[in-house]
Amino acid sequence: MLFDDIRENQNLVYSIQADNYSNYSHPEPHLRMMINYSSEPSNVSKINNGIDRILKKIVNGQFDKQIFQEKKIGMLDDYNGELTTNSFWIESIDTFILNNEPLERTQYIDDIIKSINTNDIVKLAKKIFKDDNYIKASLLEKD
Repeated sequence: MLFDDIRENQNLVYSIQADNYSNYSHPEPHLRMMINYSSEPSNVSKINNGIDRILKKIVNGQFDKQIFQEKKIGMLDDYNGELTTNSFWIESIDTFILNNEPLERTQYIDDIIKSINTNDIVKLAKKIFKDDNYIKASLLEKD
């Protein structure tokens, strides 16, 4: 949604991406997600407003359900491809120990992905995309 709207439709950024950098359950739940973009400084306000608008759409369940299904398929493909890599297992062991979860969970991640529905996305978005729950920061060149 970010790429399609802000990059392709409005041409406000050179690039834009959203990444989940940490997701821990213990000692207390923690999620850190970052939306990064590079642009002309004069576009920052328009871009931030566009991001806010898109996040509100997600909170309200106004997103393309077909894209949601395609992303789930992509996640399943990524998961199946990563099962054979050392980095997947090292990260899984580290994450499951940190979150006090059984390593066997790796054997049913595909079932977890398949079970996610649009209501789950809306419920999570309502919880995390609140004005008091995130920070906006801009790194600009010094004039």
